[in-house]
Amino acid sequence: MLVHGWESNAARWEPLLPHLLESGFSVVALDAPAHGLSTGSELNLPFYAQVISECIRMFNPSFLIGHSIGGAASLLSQHVSPALGLKKMVLLGAPSDMSIILNNFHNILGLNRRSRSLLHQYFIDRFGNGIEAYTAKLHCRNISLPALVAHDLNDDVVLYDEAVKITSAWPHARLVTTRGLGHSMHDDGLYREVVNFLK
Repeated sequence: MLVHGWESNAARWEPLLPHLLESGFSVVALDAPAHGLSTGSELNLPFYAQVISECIRMFNPSFLIGHSIGGAASLLSQHVSPALGLKKMVLLGAPSDMSIILNNFHNILGLNRRSRSLLHQYFIDRFGNGIEAYTAKLHCRNISLPALVAHDLNDDVVLYDEAVKITSAWPHARLVTTRGLGHSMHDDGLYREVVNFLK
């Protein structure tokens, strides 16, 4: 099952598909709520994790591949409701901490201190937890699945340090470092490595 990131859709996986299909895998690629062909008007990390868990129940995949926030939501999904049929996970350019996502959002919008504070309070009111509860340090420790975590040194959307945090917290994860792929992570060599890991 393929899980895309923010402001993306299932079509982002097109370069990976030939590698997966050539190896005999069946593929399910979802469009997140309010993205691609899906309905809805919002997307947030806890909601995306719920959607992923529901899709896992529906399609029972053996492998889960998530890009960017899709990777973070996949981690949260497995932390909250582990899927018994899942065998391996792959994260590409995924953030470790919700605080990183919100800080990027703050900077893009140029929010002042009061607006930032209100946004953090909204998160607590809406989801019952502060942003510090949404971190790979907490999510990975009860996930026993083997994982491949790939991240590019030149990623200017989600910094490489996020992958280091994830693999440091996840004993069963292996870090793959790339250079020059940016945040998209599209690369035939990397995709061959992903497929070899899944076999």
